[in-house]
Amino acid sequence: MPLFIMYGCKSVSTELSELEKSNIIKEVRSVVEEGVVAANNHDPDAMMKAQWNSNDYIAVVNGTIIKGWETLHNVVTSVHSNPRNQSFTLDQQIIDVRVINSVTALVVAEGKLINVPTKDGTTTENFALTMLMEKIDGKWVKTVGHESWLSEDLFTE
Repeated sequence: MPLFIMYGCKSVSTELSELEKSNIIKEVRSVVEEGVVAANNHDPDAMMKAQWNSNDYIAVVNGTIIKGWETLHNVVTSVHSNPRNQSFTLDQQIIDVRVINSVTALVVAEGKLINVPTKDGTTTENFALTMLMEKIDGKWVKTVGHESWLSEDLFTE
């Protein structure tokens, strides 16, 4: 009987229309772009609005695994509240937003960290990132992130 119930009923389609996908892409892009503005304003609290406030949040930042919203908040605050780092800016372009379903999308982006302080002065560094965005409690947040660049001594004294 359970097999009949599972396979005997017509399943409801979860396929999204092109309009629905387009709207999700616009919403996700808007959240990501707000994060860039917050980063360029060196406003950690505004940056964290787009991060999932959960101990299950996880990110890989240039080879370092960061677990939990609070841990990420501490890292972001440390970098952006340091007067030495107030000179850098972020130039980021979204390459693709892949809609997985009505509450999940994957973002791929690249860009430049400009005028970043290093041990030897300042530098401009290319970076790449991916973000798993999920709609939780009615808003899009990053639940899994990855960003990388080549230099190992960015943001170090």
